[in-house]
Amino acid sequence: MSDFIKDEQKRAIGAVRKALRWDVQVSREGGHGQWCAYSVRSFPSQRRHEICLPPNGGGLPYNRLSELHEYVHALLAETIHPLFGISLTGTPEQLVGAPKVRGIINEAVDWFVNGWICTKYPVAFRERLARNQTLLDPTTVEFALARDPDPLFGMATFAEMSAELRRFAKWEGQTGNSIVDEMTEEFLETDCSKPSIEALVDLVNSLVPAELDLAVVPICRDGNDPFWLVCRLSDLVPSEQPSGITSSLLAS
Repeated sequence: MSDFIKDEQKRAIGAVRKALRWDVQVSREGGHGQWCAYSVRSFPSQRRHEICLPPNGGGLPYNRLSELHEYVHALLAETIHPLFGISLTGTPEQLVGAPKVRGIINEAVDWFVNGWICTKYPVAFRERLARNQTLLDPTTVEFALARDPDPLFGMATFAEMSAELRRFAKWEGQTGNSIVDEMTEEFLETDCSKPSIEALVDLVNSLVPAELDLAVVPICRDGNDPFWLVCRLSDLVPSEQPSGITSSLLAS
């Protein structure tokens, strides 16, 4: 990666950090739970963000673009909706398939975060686009999904990467997996340059396979931090099912 791209990424991190109004606590102890080395959680009730980066000397390479990605999560949590800064779900244990939905939420939020970065700082994003094209080789996709303990999460991840390439690099390739390619179209039908909680909820639910009979609902109550709730789609009345989910439940 060129020094020019590194400098642009560094400049972008500084600009986004300067734009944040809530307190930011940065930890070098790795990500939240077992998710990844980089992660963020936003707490609007406390006007605070927790950003986790890889531990110094922990064997994981530092990635400036990944750090920028977490700060943009925080910025969208402040300026658009707090759920852009958190992907944890309040899920009844008995719901089949609910852990898989968590991965879909992550990728849906990332679609807007990465879209924001690529729109505002396209040079800083070149690194990811180049990597995506390498990883989306059909043989690589097939190999990875065959060994993925959570293939639905993997499919959503590849689909989000594919959508980035098609939107921002005019890529015309295919992943060789019909489900991934269908999910890619769902991402592309959502304008990632216009983040909103309504668009996010619609995208999440468009990515959830119908056979899981699940809907993902944002729960937002005054004085409490919002969270995602996974519930049975069949339990919702028709007016609350995906097209009406946001307006009916955001204010509850």
